[in-house]
Amino acid sequence: MLDTTTREPTTVGEILQEEFLTSLGISQEELAGIMGVTRATVNRLCKGRSFNRRERDIVS
Repeated sequence: MLDTTTREPTTVGEILQEEFLTSLGISQEELAGIMGVTRATVNRLCKGRSFNRRERDIVS
């Protein structure tokens, strides 16, 4: 039988924090420049707040 888990899905913010900010040692401002968005957008994503359609397209 297949064993399933009940954990919450990984959020975009968790991925940005772990895979980019922490592992690469860059700031939210630097990541924002790379992504072509504002620092406030990166901050909002990292905090798990909602994002608009353009931001959704950037991270997908």
